Amino acid sequence: MAVPQDDCPRRDPAVQEQLLADELMLFRAEGGRVGVLNSTAAFVWARCDGEHTVERIRRELADSHAGVEGHDVAGEVDAALRALREGGLLTEG
Repeated sequence: MAVPQDDCPRRDPAVQEQLLADELMLFRAEGGRVGVLNSTAAFVWARCDGEHTVERIRRELADSHAGVEGHDVAGEVDAALRALREGGLLTEG
């Protein structure tokens, strides 16, 4: 299921982050949840500011991977957003 292009995802402010080499660890003290994001998911996470639309995130990811063939930008952004939502890391609304 595709994420609506005009959706503007927003990080939950209760989620803290720590950079680990080429990955980003997210954690929430309440509930003890921890997650590690690869570089693509971290790219998406950084743009979940309530200002970037899904379409804009897709364009920026595509621009950063210009010239890379076989790169499913929309699919990767949608998968990252689904995982962030399912992990309770984004706020609704």
